[in-house]
This record gives sequence, C-alpha cells and structure tokens, in this order.
Amino acid sequence: MEWTILEYRKFRNALYQELDTAKSCFDLYLRLYENQQDKEVFIKAPTYFRLTMESLARMSLGIISNLFEVRSSKQQPYSFKKFLSIISHHKGDFFKDDELPVINKYIGEMNELLDQHQNIITILKTRRDKYYSHFDKTYFFEPEELFKSEEGRLINRQVTKLIELGDKILKRSPGGLISVPIHKGYKEELEWILSAITKTDMKLLSNNTQIENPKKFEWDFKKIDEWKSKQNNDT
Repeated sequence: MEWTILEYRKFRNALYQELDTAKSCFDLYLRLYENQQDKEVFIKAPTYFRLTMESLARMSLGIISNLFEVRSSKQQPYSFKKFLSIISHHKGDFFKDDELPVINKYIGEMNELLDQHQNIITILKTRRDKYYSHFDKTYFFEPEELFKSEEGRLINRQVTKLIELGDKILKRSPGGLISVPIHKGYKEELEWILSAITKTDMKLLSNNTQIENPKKFEWDFKKIDEWKSKQNNDT
C-alpha cells in the first residue's frame, strides 16, 4: 500500500474509532460490574446482566488486544505499533522539516510506553489466543484457570491503562486534530435503563391486585364417559 498523508489520517481515524468502541464497551462493563451488588435489577435478572457483562468484556478485550498486536514478521497487523512505524518511515514525506524533532521525540516516547506495557499486552494476547478467539485444549473446560494463571491474570485497572495509552498515542500524534464520530451518552443511557426497569417493576407491583374467587377449570368426567360410549358405538 502506498501511504500518503490522507491514508495516514484515514488509518489514524479508524484506530481511534476502534479504540472508542473498546473504551465504551469496557466503561459499560465496569459500570455494571461496580453496581451489580447494589442494584435490585441485578438480583431479578442475573442471567441477562451476566451475559451482557461477559459480552461487553469479551468485545472490548478482543479489540484492545488487536490494537496492541505486535508481531516479529514484516506483515504487521493494523495496530498502534504499525501506526508508529508508518510515522517513522514516512515522516519526511508527511511533515515539514521543522516538525521532525518533535515527531522523533513523540515516536521514541510512545514506543517506550508500549515497551513498558508489554506485560499487560502479552496477557491480553494470551487470553485472546487461548480462549476468546480460539479454544485452547488446556483451558477449554476450565477457562477460569486461565484467568487465575500467571499468564492470564488481569485486573480492570490494567485494561484501563492500555485504553489510556492508546488514547495518548492517537491524540498526541502529528497530523492535526482527530475528527470522527464517537460514542456518547452511553453511561447516562445505561442509568436510564436501570432506573426505568426499577420504576416499571415498582409500578407493576403497586398495580398488582389479587383476583377474588378465580374461576377453576375441572374435568367433566360425565361428559367424558358419554363421549367414550358414543365412540365405542360408532366403531
């Protein structure tokens, strides 16, 4: 692919949108995770919210592991590492000479930060390759063993740090401001949903009245005997 400044900006915008999706999903996961002990709706619909949380976590961690993918081969996937590599190789074509010292400093600092977070990146990649994307025979029946192991143990704060690092790489990158649609208002929407469920549930409870002397349906054995007798006579 021939890289131009327009292609570079297109690549940067696409990375930012993917990162924003991962951040939004992980934010929603954290909000559900932190409130699951306090909200009554979690008690009344535990399976739904557990599946929602698991889906949000899997999606966000999958995207993040792809964004921070690093390979030793020449065929680097579209990731932050490739993004920095493109800037490094084409900076003389994309930017003015007087901008290059600042750009060189940026490239060095961002690559150093990636190296500092390599342990977390490796854990994410292990989770993705051994459970999220492919079912490794070692952990297929007991995935919790992967999450508790040294190679797969991960805490929420570590994921947040990677999201923050990705945000820093893109927002500090040369080439002007990033202007792409992003997800907004999802936290407020989630709170509205939880509140609406609670209010609806309370309204149903307050309007619930018992029916006095409900009609009972019983077998009419006399009619059944008559029907059987008629059937026998017909045959």
